[in-house]
Amino acid sequence: MEYEELLGKLPKRDEAHIKNDKGRAAFKTLFSDPLFIVREENENDYGVDICIEALINEGKSPTNIRTQVQLKSSSKEKHPDNYYTYSIAITNLNYLINHPCSFYVFYSATEGKFYYRNAEEVFLERKLATVNDKNSITIHFNDVIDENLIRRIHQNLIETAILFKEIRLRLKEGGIKPGTRFVYGELVFESSRELFDDYLQKSESVYAYTTDENGKVVFMHYLIWESHHGYIPRGYQVYHINGNTLDNRSENLDIRKTIDTFNLEGFQKEVEAAQAKNVLTLIIEGRGAKLEDVPPPPRSMLNKILVELKKNGWSVDGKGMEKIERDMEKYLGMNFK
Repeated sequence: MEYEELLGKLPKRDEAHIKNDKGRAAFKTLFSDPLFIVREENENDYGVDICIEALINEGKSPTNIRTQVQLKSSSKEKHPDNYYTYSIAITNLNYLINHPCSFYVFYSATEGKFYYRNAEEVFLERKLATVNDKNSITIHFNDVIDENLIRRIHQNLIETAILFKEIRLRLKEGGIKPGTRFVYGELVFESSRELFDDYLQKSESVYAYTTDENGKVVFMHYLIWESHHGYIPRGYQVYHINGNTLDNRSENLDIRKTIDTFNLEGFQKEVEAAQAKNVLTLIIEGRGAKLEDVPPPPRSMLNKILVELKKNGWSVDGKGMEKIERDMEKYLGMNFK
């Protein structure tokens, strides 16, 4: 039976709407018990399509820990380099990142698969781009959403909420009022919480701190200093003027060169002290460091300095260590063969 003859001409359903509806339905089955509740955002959509709430206790306990999702659906072809692209407005990105852990999802109607991009990563990529005054940005999607990724999203969402809750309560206890602006920059202490706890046991100093989503320590005095002055220059560290490491008032914080706080007295000879200073400045200040004209230092000197730096909360990963060794070979003539 031709219903159109009976019902008359009707509006056509847009192809994009069909794809979006299919994507939403498939998304709900993907982000479901026991990890998530999916909540539709139907009113006044300014860039959020779906809200998801994390569950714990095998799905029996809701947490009120939520994040926002922008869902895009298309039947476009993959890029030759094996990723999809989708252009979004900068206003949409700015809107989405105001909620922690928000993310973009691309649904390939052709493949029937979902792809993931964290909104904060997209924002930082644009921030680092040489041209960032455009009204839109193209997002590359190549991470397929599977069970492992969903679990990582769930874990990251909960741990971020716990971190922010702790920070909010610490700030409230410290009397920091709404309106304070915190700017995250390079922090001197990059070790894990376990290593930092071990450091505190060996040190007489006590610091207010928290940890980020990767377990790295974030000092409160760094956050407060940066909220007033911006990023900390390379080779500098924040210190407490009156010596009280729990007095994090902005007027009690200042910066100084890291090298000025390092003990070089263990290197008795004048040449050894100059060699040690070369090693330290190259580690801390990088390739632009001003170096003394002395013979190449022994490798044992580098090891000794690294030990001292680690005692004071400094750490470096494998790739960072490889770069340091390359710099030592190139600029100080040290031999690591």
